[in-house]
Amino acid sequence: MFKLLRVTGNSMNPALLPQDLILVRTICKSFCAGEIVVFNSQKAGLVVKRVSSNTAGVVRLKGDNPRLGSSICDQDLDTQRILGKVIGKWRTPFRDKMGKNKTLVET
Repeated sequence: MFKLLRVTGNSMNPALLPQDLILVRTICKSFCAGEIVVFNSQKAGLVVKRVSSNTAGVVRLKGDNPRLGSSICDQDLDTQRILGKVIGKWRTPFRDKMGKNKTLVET
């Protein structure tokens, strides 16, 4: 199964930017360090992070943006809470420097 989700926030910048669309493969059961996953956090809901380590059903996640922290990073998390692995992304065209979409035609 697959899910198409829209990214919000800057914690995975530059790999993922706000408004990017990501394709998530939800039937994955193995996750390697360096892969990007969607984690279902009880506190924050769905979050996108990179796997920093995965051993014996326990995973650690991190964001790509060193300027931002996260409540789920740098702690042991249950791999069962991973929704899936990001296998594709589509960037919204016509962004300004702040990552916001530009309007092509104003009416």
